[in-house]
Amino acid sequence: MTFSTLLSVVKKHTLLVVSGALLVVGGGFYFMRSGEVEYLSISYDDMMLERARILKNLKFGVDIDPDVAISKQQLADAENRMLDSRDLASNYNYFFQIEKATGVKLEDLKQLEYVEVDSKGRRRRSRTNYERIRFQMTITGRLPEVLNFVRGLEGGSAFYQIEDLRVVKDKSEGMVSIGISLLMLGMKGAA
Repeated sequence: MTFSTLLSVVKKHTLLVVSGALLVVGGGFYFMRSGEVEYLSISYDDMMLERARILKNLKFGVDIDPDVAISKQQLADAENRMLDSRDLASNYNYFFQIEKATGVKLEDLKQLEYVEVDSKGRRRRSRTNYERIRFQMTITGRLPEVLNFVRGLEGGSAFYQIEDLRVVKDKSEGMVSIGISLLMLGMKGAA
């Protein structure tokens, strides 16, 4: 087949040749762009989700400043209620005030170091600004007074958790003695 015979076939079937050429070019274009259309469709969906999230944040974020101020105030109030492990006198005074108000006798008050260990028995460092402070004490008095002491802890300003509580009835009439181990929440001291 020579060029002249090829040219005569193209002239004779011009419509067919042009249609075939357009079909090959269109198919190639479709093949090259088909993955990109799917990618653009997914990107569009992602952008619509992001747009909806941003619009929701704008809608509900209008009144966020007063909420942030309230949260900061509540955090400051909570931190003011916490003990400082370095201030032994103030920590002991907290318990002495409850003792004085309830009429019990507070014996053997100790502030101990709290050591947190992992499953392998190694010391674990706390990654927060707060620490646990352990106290052990023995309280002696009449049962209503001792219960008032525990209620004084409950109604007090400090955050606490009772670890251990032992009640022993004294030989004296109506007297009880309780041993309490407490964990109290405190602010980490500056190192």
